[in-house]
Amino acid sequence: MMLNHFKMKLSFFIVVSLILNITHAFSQAKILDFCTEDMNEAQGQEYAKSKGGPENNKLTKVEYPVRAGKRAFKHWVNNKGERAELAMKRTEIGGTYWYGWSMMLPEDFDFSGSQTIVMQLATWPSPRNGKFPCSANGSYMIVDSEGRLVFFLQRQGENEDAVCEKFIVMNNVSDARGDWIDFVMHAKWTGDPDGFLKFWVKKKNDAKYFQKIDYKGRTFWNDEDKGPYFKMGLYMGDPGWKGPPERTVYTDEYRMGNAACDFDDVDPGAKK
Repeated sequence: MMLNHFKMKLSFFIVVSLILNITHAFSQAKILDFCTEDMNEAQGQEYAKSKGGPENNKLTKVEYPVRAGKRAFKHWVNNKGERAELAMKRTEIGGTYWYGWSMMLPEDFDFSGSQTIVMQLATWPSPRNGKFPCSANGSYMIVDSEGRLVFFLQRQGENEDAVCEKFIVMNNVSDARGDWIDFVMHAKWTGDPDGFLKFWVKKKNDAKYFQKIDYKGRTFWNDEDKGPYFKMGLYMGDPGWKGPPERTVYTDEYRMGNAACDFDDVDPGAKK
């Protein structure tokens, strides 16, 4: 009888220990995806082959300028081209994630003409089939013709299939040309009301990050196959866009962390 009781207690402690170990493993901070030194670290390299061809859509790694490490990425498109982007890992609907990355506009970046998409949280392929109120697929950030950084959040509406919300991330990016701009984002991707999206930005000479978005509510759709996947670089839309004959953007230090991560885990300026 005593032996059976001992075995039962031992089994109970083993089960509890296993549960605690599994819970601890799942609660540990983990960088799920990164692209900091080599383009092959990304899940995909998207540069238009049918719209302008590779001579008009170029994506290369460079040793100068860099935000950290030894290499960064140069995205270049002329007005016969369409895109030069690095595409990252897909997320899960209902998941919470941390993101960090850096971007530089060259000193001669011309804001005139067409808007420039420099970051996208893409949903392609999507049952929306291109029917988004903000035009481009998913949520995204642009440099507009007024020299502002603007974030567009597209999501499930309370009574509509899709709504568009606009946030000014930086009113004047012209004085940041030639310097790295760091971004940190924290989001839960869901079509339910318990979602959220927080967004911080820091220019080189800023003493600290400034929070530009503190949104609570629906951030995605529950009928998509997967959550959004992050893209950084250049997307100009159809060839023949107005403005200067070419555009260049540099990116670096992309990281995506799980829900157990914190700000410093993805901050491009933090020592890793």
